[in-house]
Amino acid sequence: MHVAERLGVHVTAVKNVIIWGNHSSTQYPDVSHGTVEGRPIKEALADSAEWLEGEFVTTVQQRGAAIIKVRGVWGFVLLQLRMEGRRRGPERDAGGCSSSSSSSSSSSSSNNNSVRARGLSSAMSAASSACDHVRDWLLGTAPGTWVSMGVYSDGSYGQPAGLVYSYPVTTEAGGKWKIVQGLEIDAKSAEKLRITAEELSEERELALECIAEAGKA
Repeated sequence: MHVAERLGVHVTAVKNVIIWGNHSSTQYPDVSHGTVEGRPIKEALADSAEWLEGEFVTTVQQRGAAIIKVRGVWGFVLLQLRMEGRRRGPERDAGGCSSSSSSSSSSSSSNNNSVRARGLSSAMSAASSACDHVRDWLLGTAPGTWVSMGVYSDGSYGQPAGLVYSYPVTTEAGGKWKIVQGLEIDAKSAEKLRITAEELSEERELALECIAEAGKA
């Protein structure tokens, strides 16, 4: 999305960007093998190399936290608006907003839409991603493209086997998946892959400790 916005193209024009590792702030968004309208992303954004290496990476890594922060404030406002709407009991349009011919009501409806969109952004984002994920998983990826999925690591790209780790994968109709092999990983990227794998390993150990403690109770 961010690459598409930067270049002023539709998001579907961007292919083969990879998310490596954990679903956390250590995840690594990698454009090294990505394309936009058939051109390498790094070539298309040659004048934005600093942005690609810095702001782009941190923005993607912190996206979840940013959405939660926004929803924390606006979710409360949305709840208040919903309660107020129920108290008034107005007629609803197809979008679930109050319908009125007055300009003041139109303005209120517009503001309600804005708050609704911001307050439910994380839910809509997750729902859309889930739909895309299941579609790619069950129907297969297009030739020459891949998607990022958290799958059981087989040790590819030097990451610990046995972790559920986000890799670039291709899928076939029916749910078969395969980790993409042979991608060149530079030293800087390799370090980012290691950091996110280390975090996943720590989380796994913590989970196992919690399970063991629960078993003693």
